[in-house]
Amino acid sequence: MNAAASPNATTRQFEDALLTMDVVDQIRHHQAALAEIAANDETALKARLSAIYKSQGIDVSDAVLRAGIKAQREKRFIHKPYTGPAYWLARGWIYRATVALRLARAIGVVGLVAMAIWLPREAWIHWQISSANEAIALVKVRAKASTLAYLSATASLTTAVSAAASAPHPEWLSGVNDAAVRLGQDAISSGRELETALTEAKLRPVTRATVRDITPLRHEIARLDARATALVTASAALSAAADTVAASASASTRLETANATLLAGSLSPEMDRTRETIYASGVEGLLSGRTAQTQHAVERLASLVADFAALEQLRGRVGGLYQQGMSTSPSTDARKRFESLHAQVIALLTPETFSEARGAMTRLEEAVHTLSHEFTYRVVNRPNVRSGVWRHNSASPNARNYYLIVEALDEGGRAVKQEVRNEESGRSVRAAIFGVRVSESAFNSVAADKQDNGIIERDVIGSKPRGAFDPTFTVAALGGYITEW
Repeated sequence: MNAAASPNATTRQFEDALLTMDVVDQIRHHQAALAEIAANDETALKARLSAIYKSQGIDVSDAVLRAGIKAQREKRFIHKPYTGPAYWLARGWIYRATVALRLARAIGVVGLVAMAIWLPREAWIHWQISSANEAIALVKVRAKASTLAYLSATASLTTAVSAAASAPHPEWLSGVNDAAVRLGQDAISSGRELETALTEAKLRPVTRATVRDITPLRHEIARLDARATALVTASAALSAAADTVAASASASTRLETANATLLAGSLSPEMDRTRETIYASGVEGLLSGRTAQTQHAVERLASLVADFAALEQLRGRVGGLYQQGMSTSPSTDARKRFESLHAQVIALLTPETFSEARGAMTRLEEAVHTLSHEFTYRVVNRPNVRSGVWRHNSASPNARNYYLIVEALDEGGRAVKQEVRNEESGRSVRAAIFGVRVSESAFNSVAADKQDNGIIERDVIGSKPRGAFDPTFTVAALGGYITEW
């Protein structure tokens, strides 16, 4: 009997176990509806579960229901997957392709981020190092150049001051020298400051190891650069001062030389007063440090010296021309005109009227040339050149003025320009061919001569002998000329 009952008991236990599992499953599936009941009232939960099973035609004992509720609360039938290292190794092997791709992407992203951070930093460090080293090299070059400029300016000033000491009147240059010396002292101070700054500065090349200390280095470079700039400015002022001293010394020497040259000559009282005024202005410029004023005075004295020399030369030339003109045995009228022109030139031989004297001198030379030569006046008889013209008389509209076109020839038959006053315009011009106003009968006579055979047989109508200014005409000349027709 025990043997027969044992399988039934086993079967019953198995069925109860299945029902218990089902109860747990029912609770899990109806979790939302039974959760509050399971937590607060076991009896109500059993009643609710019993109703569920009865609705399905299943009779479940209270023991099974209590066992299911207990198992649910103990979570005996809930699967908890293994999550240890072996699980993740196995899972990684299964999904190794995906894992490898994701890992590669992650490594790439990390690498890009690292490069994005590292490269700009390296570039910035490299720029800092290179710019700092370039600034160091540049400030050293500027310091050296400013020092050389300072030494050159100092040497120039020394030379200029030495030259000033040997000037004719060194005391006149004391003001300029004192100003230059003050500038020299400023330049020396700036040079010493730069030398001290260079000695104290630690301008070593920047490396990666010392790039952290670059900010103080840049401040040091800026300080040195400012010192070098100050020295360059001081050197430029010193050079300008040296130039001023040299210019003043040169102007002093030239002023004294020009004044001595004028004093050695026979100056008129008026020219001597002019010399004295200009000389005093030059000395005042030296004493007050206005070199430009002195240089202007020197230029004026030099111009006065040149004018004096030119006047002396002109006086000698005027004397020679006068002798040459008088040697032509001029006529009484020509002598009066020549002596009047000579007197005009002599009166203009002063510094104030020097430019006018040159023009008068030219007229005197032309007068001597005219007195010294003989001229023949011949009617022009060439193709395409008119031999005569007529004009209406402005005073009498019904009358005409007749002109023969002539040229003045010297002893060699060469045409010579002469000063002719145009009676129509009132202007005097130098012309080789001009018109001589003649009577109507003289005009018609020459016209008939030319119309006869195209050649003017009697083409010479006048001459000017040596020692005379005005020509003598063999036809009825009425004393008027024209230069345009």
